[in-house]
Amino acid sequence: MAGLTPPPHGRHSLASSGKPAPGKDRLRRHLHLVAQEDTAHAPPPLARERSSHWDSVKGIGILLVVYGHVVRGLLSAALPMDRAFHETVDTVIYSFHMPLFFFVAGLFFPPSLSHHGRTGLLLTKVRTILYPYLVWSLLQGLIEVALSGLTNGHTSIGEVLALAWHPRAQFWYLHTLFMLFLVATLVYRDTTLGWRLGIAGMALVLHWVPLPGLDFHVVNAFKQWFVFLTLGVLCAPLRPLAAALGRLAVGPCLFLFVAVEWALLQTPGDLAPLAAQALPLLAAAAGIALVVAFAHGFGDRLPFLSAMGRHSLDIYLAHILVASGIRIVLTRLLGITAVEVHLIVGTLAGIAGPILLYRVTERYGFRWLFMLPTHPEPHFQRDALGADSAPETQALCPRTLR
Repeated sequence: MAGLTPPPHGRHSLASSGKPAPGKDRLRRHLHLVAQEDTAHAPPPLARERSSHWDSVKGIGILLVVYGHVVRGLLSAALPMDRAFHETVDTVIYSFHMPLFFFVAGLFFPPSLSHHGRTGLLLTKVRTILYPYLVWSLLQGLIEVALSGLTNGHTSIGEVLALAWHPRAQFWYLHTLFMLFLVATLVYRDTTLGWRLGIAGMALVLHWVPLPGLDFHVVNAFKQWFVFLTLGVLCAPLRPLAAALGRLAVGPCLFLFVAVEWALLQTPGDLAPLAAQALPLLAAAAGIALVVAFAHGFGDRLPFLSAMGRHSLDIYLAHILVASGIRIVLTRLLGITAVEVHLIVGTLAGIAGPILLYRVTERYGFRWLFMLPTHPEPHFQRDALGADSAPETQALCPRTLR
C-alpha cells in the first residue's frame, strides 16, 4: 500500500537452520507476502478511532451551523417573519452546537496526540486549521469589503487585517480551536484519568471565575470554550459506550434535552452567578448527548449526515459566502421574501455549494484554498473538529460522498 513502509524482511520469516526445500521455500515466501499485505491493509490505531457515526455527529453539527447562520442573516435583513419563534430556535441551537464541536475535538485529541506527537500534532493543525483560517479570513473579508453595499453589514479593511488578534465572522472558531490545541499539547503531559480530571476541573473553574481587567478576545474565548475540549478529553474512553447504547439512548437524551432547554428558556435573567453558569453548561451537555446518541442510533440510515461530516471544514469555510449570495439573489434579483424559501434554499446551498467548490478546486489544482499544500501532498482527513487522521486512514475516511 502506497505510503506505508513494509516491515523488515526477516520479521515474518520462518526460522530455519538448514536450506529449505523448494516447496517449503515457496510457501514461506508466500506467507511472508501475505503477512506484508495484511500489515499494509490493517487500519492504523487512529483510523480505528473513527467511524461514520462520528462523521454523522459532525454532519449534524455543521447542518445546525449553516441553518443558524441562514436564520441570523434573515433576521438581520429584516424580512417579514415570526421573529420570536426563530429567535427561540436560534437560542436553542446556539446553546449546544458550538460546544459540540469543541467536545468532539477533545474526544479525538488523545489518539491524535499519540499518533502525531506534540510537534507533529501542532504542525498538522497549522496546515489544516491555521492556514485555512488565514486564507479564508482574508478572502471572505475582502469580498465583504467590496460588497458592503449589498450585504447586511459593513466591513472595513482594518477589521479584515486584524485577524491575528480579533477574528471575524465564523472564523473565530478556527482561531479559537487552534489556540486550544496549542494549549492542550502543552498541558496534557499524559492522559491518565487523574491528569484529565485535574485539567477539566481547572478549565471549569476558569470558565466560571470572572477575570476583571482581562477583557480580550483571546482570554474570553479560552475561558468560554476550553472547558468543552477538556470534557471531551475526559470522556474519550467512553466513546465505545455511544456505539454500544445506539438508539437506546436517544429517548432519555431527548427527554433530558427538552427539560433542560425548557428550563433555560424559562429562567429569569437575575439568577445567582453560579446558577447562571451551570444551566448553560447543562444545556450544552444535554444537546451534545442527544446529537451523539442520534448519530449512533440513526446515522446509518441517514448517510447524507456522514457525507456532510466528512466535508465539515469545507462547508464551514465557505457557507457564509454561498448562503449570503443566495439571499441576495432571492431578494434583490428575484424579489422572493418568503422565509420558508430562504431557509430551505439557503441551507441547501450553504451545504452543497462549499462541497462543490472543494471538488472543483481539487480537480483543477486549487486545493491550496482549503489546505496548505506539501510536496508530496499527503491526503489528510480534515474537519472542523480538529480530528484529522494520518494519510493512511484516507481509505477508511474518504472525503468523497457516498
